Amino acid sequence: MASERDLIKQIESQIARFTQAFVAAQFWHGRYVEEAEQKYKERLAEDQSKHQRALGQAEESYQAASKEVQRRLSANESAHQQASSKVFSIYKMIVEETLGSSQEIAEQASPAIAPWDSAFWAQWTPPSDSEALQGLQLGTLSDEGSWDTLTLLALLPFIGERAFLIKAGGQGSAQAVRTIQSLLLRLLASIPPGKLRFVFLDPVGLGQNVAAFMHLSDHDEALVTGKAWTEPQHIEQR
Repeated sequence: MASERDLIKQIESQIARFTQAFVAAQFWHGRYVEEAEQKYKERLAEDQSKHQRALGQAEESYQAASKEVQRRLSANESAHQQASSKVFSIYKMIVEETLGSSQEIAEQASPAIAPWDSAFWAQWTPPSDSEALQGLQLGTLSDEGSWDTLTLLALLPFIGERAFLIKAGGQGSAQAVRTIQSLLLRLLASIPPGKLRFVFLDPVGLGQNVAAFMHLSDHDEALVTGKAWTEPQHIEQR
């Protein structure tokens, strides 16, 4: 059997080997960690450099694209303004011509066109056979557009071969009646005496809508028929 001293030597030898192995392991571990940290720093620096270059390129691309978009927007805006200006000029020219024509018509001292509150009616006299009737004013037409509001005379061609029909209901019925009454008055004021005859059909108003015109027979029985026709069979006969 080994002596106690030999056993101690063996133990000390084992401890020495373990110590050397531990020191070597620490050395290589430290070196590995150092190399790993160095490689990490190098890769990190490289990645950061690539990232910065990519950001720079992206920023350059963005700035270039933004400038191109702004250039196109500016060009489109300029083209739009030029087109709008041209369209507006054409619009104003047409409106001025239309308003000029409408104003010329409105300034004509004619019972077919003169407003009912015009001073023209104070000097009105029955027209002669030589005066031609081209149209009757029903009112005005207004259109509110993007640039301004356009108001023109609403003229009805003189009733001849074609009929004139107003469709209305509810509150519009009263306005329709007033419009027709205004039209009848303009006809009386515009057509030479003896050239106009009225036949009134009023099944809805039972004659009340034309009651004021029935007094025309007091001056000339030929102006109107004996009554305003309201019954279906009488209307068919007329």
